[in-house]
Amino acid sequence: MDAPKNALLPPAAYVNFLQVAAQRCEIFLAFGQSAQEQGAGAHLVSSLVTSPVHAKSMLRALSEALAGYEARFGEIEAAAPAPGPGGSAARPHGA
Repeated sequence: MDAPKNALLPPAAYVNFLQVAAQRCEIFLAFGQSAQEQGAGAHLVSSLVTSPVHAKSMLRALSEALAGYEARFGEIEAAAPAPGPGGSAARPHGA
């Protein structure tokens, strides 16, 4: 899914940490930057709250984008997710 050519997008932020929590009507995503050192905390960059329906659409779009990336550049070796409080968390690769 590409952004419209004339869209004015806010500045992008690099994130390498994601925490996800779910309630009946909402999915909460917290994006952060985490240092590579063991035990270092993550600095929250942004968060999103969306409906489960929109979250599933985002998951599908991200899956399609990653499949295209792997078709072009080769398989991505994924880091094992580490559980976090209230949901799951994706830690930085190599952490």
